[in-house]
Formats: sequence, structure tokens, C-alpha cells
Amino acid sequence: MSRSTGLQSLRSWLEVNLFIRRVLRPFRPLAWCLTVLLLCVAAWLATVDYTAGAWLPFVAGVVGLARELFPVAADFFRSPRSQLRDDTATLERLPGLRPSARATRRGFRIVSPPGTGQLALQSDAMDRWLRCGGDIPVRVEHGLRDDLERFLRRNGGALEDVLRCRYRRSRQSDPPRTFVDESKFCLGDDPVPGMAELEVFRSGYFHSVLTNEMAARILESRGSNPAPLFAGAQMYPFTDERIPDIKGSNMANHVGISTLAVTRDGQLLVWNQDGRAQHSRNQLAPTGSGSCDWKDFEATRGAGEGNTLMQVVLRAMERELREESSLQGVADARITSRVLGYFRWMNRGGKPEFVGISRVDAPARTLQPNAAEVNAPSGRGYDLAYPAGDAGELARSLRRILESPQVSLPLAMNAAAACAALRENEAALSALLWP
Repeated sequence: MSRSTGLQSLRSWLEVNLFIRRVLRPFRPLAWCLTVLLLCVAAWLATVDYTAGAWLPFVAGVVGLARELFPVAADFFRSPRSQLRDDTATLERLPGLRPSARATRRGFRIVSPPGTGQLALQSDAMDRWLRCGGDIPVRVEHGLRDDLERFLRRNGGALEDVLRCRYRRSRQSDPPRTFVDESKFCLGDDPVPGMAELEVFRSGYFHSVLTNEMAARILESRGSNPAPLFAGAQMYPFTDERIPDIKGSNMANHVGISTLAVTRDGQLLVWNQDGRAQHSRNQLAPTGSGSCDWKDFEATRGAGEGNTLMQVVLRAMERELREESSLQGVADARITSRVLGYFRWMNRGGKPEFVGISRVDAPARTLQPNAAEVNAPSGRGYDLAYPAGDAGELARSLRRILESPQVSLPLAMNAAAACAALRENEAALSALLWP
């Protein structure tokens, strides 16, 4: 989320309320239609014969319409008497879980990089396949979003309070942050090497807030004696102590991406994540990190590139890198990227994430952290530039990053995948980074 202006705050407020009325508590069209019809008929009768008492149905219609409108209007300005906190029981349970039988056959295992305090589901075999250029055609399945929204409506009342709590937090942060329902590129199944096509769908950021981001969170009452009201884990069951696959998990599963930038003059840059960020606060983060927007998918179709998963991921990596790293004076600098790995972020409901590395054809001094996205380096005491003039320097810098107590999970997984890529095929990575 970026910093908010007055118009953006209004947009956030509107989008939250419209999402609630469209998805969580839809309007009752039949009641509205009958009320409006009664009002129209009564108004006509009242004008035809006012003295005969036909104005009584008109008054009844006005009262009925007000009865439907007042709760809606009141809800638009309601702030929940509840708050969100981490679900410690679920977080303690995660390390004891096992991958599903399907994921186990593909070599997935649970890893927890030192210093991150987070868990990931990762497969060396999957990563090697991606580094060798593996890709999968994608197909849009619109029904997956409809299924997800029907699932959300089962807990519509509690999830409405969750969404309003998240909106309140964004509004009360200093400075206020935007909280909008951006369209996201989501996976409907686990990517498997050799599959004919992968189902994807379009959802919004709010869908992820209410699913992936609630998997290890609890809604509780406010006050000196808070009581639990709703646990996100009840929407994300662990059958036989196994981690659900993406397909059928009832999560939005919008695709996350991260990439490390190596500049023309041989510098590896990382940023310090904003303290008000949703995740990895005040930790070292990849040079470009975020998520695949639906516009990234549309851009690949518009460019005639076909519809494959890696095309969307690579386009999103470049976009996020440009957004989080202000390329001063070289906004059109060429960026060449390669996908190095994949994992699922367990603390976020198994959210799919891809990691990569990018060569930026510009000197390191021209890349500056975007203050709206990440912290400025001054006064932090963190190394934000590491030598990467050749494969040996890059390997040593990656090891330093992995040893940092401030490393975030995306950065740790990114650095580990880059180390593996150097060990497997140093020549191929060198050709990308130092042509």
C-alpha cells in the first residue's frame, strides 16, 4: 500500500463499502424492487386521487424505502468494535504440518530460513525446472472467483469486520495509507512441470485480505478483556495435519514476486521495507517485491506474447522493480530478468511466490528506494549495496545477506535460489548479469 491523499482516502472508503455490499452482504434485489414498485404505484395513485387516501400507500412506500436505505447508509460509516491479532495457536502449529501427498511427490518440504521467523513450502526440483526455462500455459477460469465469493459469504458478518479493521488501520497510520481493491492475478491450482495448462483467475486485493492474510489471524473484541470472535484458520483446515494444495484451498492465492537487482557497475541492491508495510516490516527486502497485478497478465496478451505463467511473472518483476526503485534519469533503463525459484508462504495461507534476479542496465547510484514503498537507507545502519562484479563476488554477497538478522522471507528465499543457480550453472547466470 502507498501513502494516501484525500482523494485516495475517499476511494479506499468507497471500495471497502462497495466490496462489502457486493460480496459479503449483497443487496436484496427483490426487496428493493418491490419497495420501489410500491412507491411508484402509490405516487401515481396519490396524484390521481389525493382525497381518497391513496397517499397512505405512498407513505408506506417511503417508509419501506427508508427502512432499506438507512442500514446501508449507516454501515458505510460504521467502525467495528473489534481488532485483529496474530493467531499464536495456528502459528505454533504450522511447523508440525506436512506437505500434501501430491506436493510430497514433487519434492516439496517446509523450510524456515534463519532470522525470518517465517515458514515456506519449497521444492529443489521445482526450482531447477524453473531455472531451466520451465513454463506453463495459463487459462482463465472465471468461475473460480465466483466460488471464492460464495465461500466468503458464509462468514460475511465476521469478514466484514475484518475488512473494516484493516481499513481503519490504514487510515490511522502515520501517514495514512491507501487501501484499495486492486485487481490481482491468482492461481487456481499448483503449478506442476509438464501440465497442459494452469487455471488462473482475476480477483481483488480484498479477496486476499480476507483469505490468505487471515489464515493466521484472529478477530477479537476490543477492550481490557478481549474475547476471540473469529479465527481465520477455520477457513483453512489442515486435513490430517497436511498443508492444503492451492486447488480447493478456498484462498485467493494472488501471485507474489520478488527480484534482486544487479546493476551495470556490479552492485547488488536490497531495500529496507517500510515499517508500515503489511509484511516484512523494517526487514531487508528484495530490490523489487510485490504481487502480479491483473494488468500484468493483460499486458502480455496485448503484446502478443501469448498466455504463459512466466511471461506474467517476469513482467510483474520488472514493474515492481521500477516502482520500488526510482530510476533517476534512466526511467527507460533496460531490465532483463530470470525466474529462479518458487515457494508458498505458509504464514500467509500458502500464498504462491516466485523469486528471480534482474540485470539493470544503469549504475547503482541511479537507483533509489521509493519512499512511498520502502525506507530510506540513511540512519538504518544496514548494508543496502553489496559487491556483485562477478560470480564470486555475488556468491559472497548472497551469503552475507542470508546471514543478516534483518533478512525477510522473500529475500532469504530469493538469495538461496540465486546461490543454487550459481552452483548449478554459473555460466548461464553470468551471461545474464555480466554480458
